[in-house]
Amino acid sequence: MKIRWLFVLLLIAISSLAQTKETYVDGDLNQIAKTVFDQNDLSRSHYRLRVDLDTLIAPIKVQRNRKGKLAPDTLKTIKSLLAKSTGQTVPDNHTLAINYHHGPNACLKEAHKPVWKYLIKKYYRKLEKLENVSSFFLYNQAEGLDQFDDRISWTPDPDLIITQQFFPIHYPCGSFVLIDPDGNYYLNRGEYHLHRIIDLLRVPEDTFSASSIISKD
Repeated sequence: MKIRWLFVLLLIAISSLAQTKETYVDGDLNQIAKTVFDQNDLSRSHYRLRVDLDTLIAPIKVQRNRKGKLAPDTLKTIKSLLAKSTGQTVPDNHTLAINYHHGPNACLKEAHKPVWKYLIKKYYRKLEKLENVSSFFLYNQAEGLDQFDDRISWTPDPDLIITQQFFPIHYPCGSFVLIDPDGNYYLNRGEYHLHRIIDLLRVPEDTFSASSIISKD
């Protein structure tokens, strides 16, 4: 969890003067009005989380998918840290496909390991047919990694760079982000299927289209 999130919680808790307070935030930890939180768009595009503390109740409205664009220096830093931490060359013309494990995950069970073995084999096979893609499996907390297939090579999020840029809180059941060579990204926060990544990588002109692109420094 980012320092920013802890700071937000601290300020709100102090301002509540020891009385339980309810505040609403979005998936980037920006405070929003209750009317915005209550807007009826909680289908495939949004979902809700909730944080309960002694003096604070924080309902969170998460936008599941989003597009944006990284600043050139940020993209350069991400590629450099990934290459250093994984020992993997990251060519400038490659799109980054990053599967992300937040930590303890209610979606992971021992009984799912055979399923993961099948899905990962299929994922790698399809990934090899795509040109100019570098794939990574990163984690914030290692707990739960033993429930995945052993062929996945997990790496700690280097300097928490991906956490800081894309995943300020623990979204349920994993996340992923795709980043093209120009820094345009497609972000998924929360449960997903591996084949979704392959589908998106096959049509980069749509996945990274200019529509809904928001700059991110």
